[in-house]
Amino acid sequence: METSISKTAAHKLLNKGKVKDQIGCTKIKGFHLLKVRDSYEKTLKSGKTKKVTALAAWRLRYTDALGKRVNARIGDYPALDPQQAAEIALEWRLGMTKGEADPLAKKREKEAEARAQSRLKVGKYFDEVYTPALEEYAGKERARATLNKIRNHFQSLWHIPMSDLTVQDVRRWESEMLEREFKRKGKTYKGVWYTTRRGYFGAFAAMLKYAAGEKNGHVNDEPVLKEFPLKGVKLKGATQNEKERQDEHNEEYDLARDLLTDSEREKIQAGLKRYGQELVEQRNRSLRLEKNKHLPDLSSLAYADWFIPFCHIARLTGMRPSDALNLRWQNIKQLHAKASEYAILQFTPKKTNHHPNPTEVQFPIFGELAEVLGTWCKQQGNPTSGLVFPSDKMAKKGLERAWDRKVYDKKWKKVLKLAGVRQDIHFYSFRHNFISDWVKQGLAPLEIAALVGHKDGDMIARHYFKQDLNRSVAIMKQFYADEQPQPSKAKAAGDE
Repeated sequence: METSISKTAAHKLLNKGKVKDQIGCTKIKGFHLLKVRDSYEKTLKSGKTKKVTALAAWRLRYTDALGKRVNARIGDYPALDPQQAAEIALEWRLGMTKGEADPLAKKREKEAEARAQSRLKVGKYFDEVYTPALEEYAGKERARATLNKIRNHFQSLWHIPMSDLTVQDVRRWESEMLEREFKRKGKTYKGVWYTTRRGYFGAFAAMLKYAAGEKNGHVNDEPVLKEFPLKGVKLKGATQNEKERQDEHNEEYDLARDLLTDSEREKIQAGLKRYGQELVEQRNRSLRLEKNKHLPDLSSLAYADWFIPFCHIARLTGMRPSDALNLRWQNIKQLHAKASEYAILQFTPKKTNHHPNPTEVQFPIFGELAEVLGTWCKQQGNPTSGLVFPSDKMAKKGLERAWDRKVYDKKWKKVLKLAGVRQDIHFYSFRHNFISDWVKQGLAPLEIAALVGHKDGDMIARHYFKQDLNRSVAIMKQFYADEQPQPSKAKAAGDE
């Protein structure tokens, strides 16, 4: 049944009516909308103001079995629109006609049951409610990993009622995780890594949100919590030791990638050139249309796309992609130096910014690198500040932002395809090959480390320098031969 209260009438009451004004429905007896609150500005503890919106309530007026006049609240407007509220009101009316308990009594009974459910302890809710619900929603196989994260790592919170969980419980759990030992690649570490802790906590928080009926993919129409008990609670960030350990792990993972063959290097360079040619050809086709006449002619530019000089710089400096993306013109000193001098690329690697003594790289610029940077600088209008590779999309919005990693990943895959090489070559290979090349040239680990932003030469020595036994023997023989004392002339004469 439709209600006589239209959306327009409800909206007008909410925004223009006075508190306690109401609209009655002519089709459902006792069904009406009552305004209960005007909008107002609320001052927060921080001093900021927050607008609280106006509110109205859907209600049903009826007489209960004892002859008492009752106004039962169905729900709020605009959370429930007129038709949704009318359907509930009609359902209540029909229930009373059949002799069922009056709606207000049923509502109170349901609220009491919910309060009792909210006292469910974490472990009991996990076993009896969440596990079967998630397995039904996602399937047992897919649900297993998530359930194991909660089951294996939150036993210390199992005895606590869900509604009583606080930030102190989370901090205590974090401390336990930092004390726990685990093994990785044969080594024993103390403390579960921050990224892993965050994954565990995310799974646990998802269960609590489900219990509160927060619909985020997995719908729960029977919540047992009024609200998410850990709202606003966040994990502490990674510790300094964790950050350094994670950096080392990531670096070792990236360095484990295959070196490029000479053929692959040549093909990638050819693929990069072909990539630029394709962009020029596409633009030339677009310029044939009148609506595209405002677009620049790429054939007149040295680089048809920022990604081309970006690749060259990564190849010639061994810079991490994140550092190249965030490179600024202020980092380049004396770019247009005389032929007898050289410029300097000076920057702090992004991943060492959080270290107490962040690494500073000073990289000499000459040869092909100077040519690439100089050409790109000229093409950009000879800027002296700002990002070397700013995002065009964000610039149109008046914002200066670096390109997103997803953008260069997509372009890199395109270059690999045009190059006709294997598709699993990672962009990080430029850095890997840069280091390897200088090892072959005889540069010391510490000198290479300074160029690529390592705090010391340990990692380079560990991954790139292999013992050459024959070379070691030759050097040692030469050393000891030079150290042997020569017989004196006096001794030789006495011998005679």
